[in-house]
Amino acid sequence: MVISYLLIAGLGAVVFIIGLTWVLQGAFLSDVISFPTTCTEKVISLNKPGRYALCIHGANYIHVKYDNVFKVSDLNSQKKIPISENFIKPRFRRDWVMGIEYYHFKIEESGKYKIEINSPDDIRGENSRLLLSSILKISSSRLNLSIIIKETVSLKKNLFGILFLNFGLMAAIFFTLLALNPTMLSN
Repeated sequence: MVISYLLIAGLGAVVFIIGLTWVLQGAFLSDVISFPTTCTEKVISLNKPGRYALCIHGANYIHVKYDNVFKVSDLNSQKKIPISENFIKPRFRRDWVMGIEYYHFKIEESGKYKIEINSPDDIRGENSRLLLSSILKISSSRLNLSIIIKETVSLKKNLFGILFLNFGLMAAIFFTLLALNPTMLSN
């Protein structure tokens, strides 16, 4: 019985290590470029293929009126890169200001890409969702908002990493204690 508890504790430790690597993999990704929303067109160079996030920095809550405000295209082939809105929009903090990973896109090959903001006036940021702030029209102006393009991991991998981290640590600790004291559950 003790050996099976130790095997389950070892399995919990392995799950914990997998979750830790997934979470740390997302934590050490770098920013590619940052530019204000007043700039309607920007050419960026993406050095490696992968998943990238189009983040809006400068407010806690973002309202975008239309789906086609942002457009990413390959500069060489003029092929449009599909952009999709995140279902859960993770928040982050840069220079003590909140930002939101609003859209993500995936590129297959490195190169130069063009990012266009079709109607920058349709992007509105707020620092609070309280009714009083909407009545008083307290909102971040478009001039305070900026766009950050950064490398990212999929939301599914990030969420499973957090779950594996927690459940793996709990299983490792609980079954190790159970292996050391098998009569703990007999009460």
